[in-house]
Amino acid sequence: MLDDAYLSPSKMGPPTPPGTSREITGAVYDASNVLQPDSQRIAPPGTQYNALDPERVDRQDARYLPGTWLYGGTWFDHFGHFMLETVTSLWPELSHEVRAQWEQGLGGIVFHRFPFQNPPSAGPYQQTLIDLAGFPGVNLEVVDAQPVAVRRLILPQRSLAIYDWATPEAASVWSRIGLAAGSSSARPNGLLYLSRTRFNERIRAQGGQARTTVARDRQLDELMDGAGFEVVCPETLDITTQIRLATASRVIAGLSGTALHLSAFAPTAAVLQFGDERWPNSLGFGQQLVSAAHGQRVALIPPTLGSLAVRLAVRRLVRRR
Repeated sequence: MLDDAYLSPSKMGPPTPPGTSREITGAVYDASNVLQPDSQRIAPPGTQYNALDPERVDRQDARYLPGTWLYGGTWFDHFGHFMLETVTSLWPELSHEVRAQWEQGLGGIVFHRFPFQNPPSAGPYQQTLIDLAGFPGVNLEVVDAQPVAVRRLILPQRSLAIYDWATPEAASVWSRIGLAAGSSSARPNGLLYLSRTRFNERIRAQGGQARTTVARDRQLDELMDGAGFEVVCPETLDITTQIRLATASRVIAGLSGTALHLSAFAPTAAVLQFGDERWPNSLGFGQQLVSAAHGQRVALIPPTLGSLAVRLAVRRLVRRR
C-alpha cells in the first residue's frame, strides 16, 4: 500500500531502427518520488516495447484521486493483450474496508494507457471482463498524458510478463472470469473450433494480409465441422457468450491468435492449434503463456499436413480426451 502515490504520464519514445526496442514510460512513484518497479510493464530485453522509466521524478501538476485505488497495470485496447496483460493484474483480494470505500465512490482501479494505442475508454468487452473478474461497477481511471496523484494505492506484483511467463495468480483471474460468466449447455460433445474465416475476410476487405488463404480457411471450417466440432466465428458474439462457449468445451481448436486465447477461461480443456504463416510449427507466444499457466494439454498441427493427416490428428486428440 502506497500513500500519496504519483503516476507519471504515459509516453512512447521516438521511433528506433528496425529490430531495436522502443521505449515506453508511465509508472508509479511513491511519496518520495521513487520508482516502483512492480508498476512497470514487463517484457524481455530486445522485444518491441520496453519500459524505461527514470528512477526518480519531479512531480508535475497532477489530477488528484481521493480514496483507495488498485493499480491495474497497463490498459490495452487490443483484446488479446487486454485479457493477457490487463485483467491478470486484478488478482488481489481486497479488504472489506476498501470495498466499503469503493461503494461510497472513494476509489476504484487506475491503469496506465499503453502509449502506442488509441485514447483510453472502456469498451463493452473490457467492462465485461473487469466486471466478471470481480469488480462490477467500480470507478475506472486510465492515466494518459496528464499525471495522476493518488491518496492511497494498492500496487500488486505483475502476474504475467508478455513473451515470457505467467503465474498462478494470472490463471486464477482467468478461471474466476470463466466461473462468473456461467455455463453454456449448447454443445453436448464439448468440441469447439474458433474459426478465423470472417475475421480474415474483414482483414482482406480492408487491404490487409491474412495469415491464411481463403482456401485454407474454408478447408479448416469444413474439416472441423466434419470432425464434429461446432464452428464458431467468435467476433460475431458478445464476450460473455464467447467465454461460456469456451468453459463448456473439452477441446478448443483454432489458429494462433486472440480467439484461441479464450481457452484461458477453460483451464481443463485441451487445446489444438493449427499452424499458420506467423506460427507454422510452434504455439503462439500468448497461447504458450495461457496453456502453461493452466497446465493444459496442447497439440499443434503444422500447415503442411494434408486433409487426411489433419483428420487423424484431430481424431486422436478427441479420443484421448
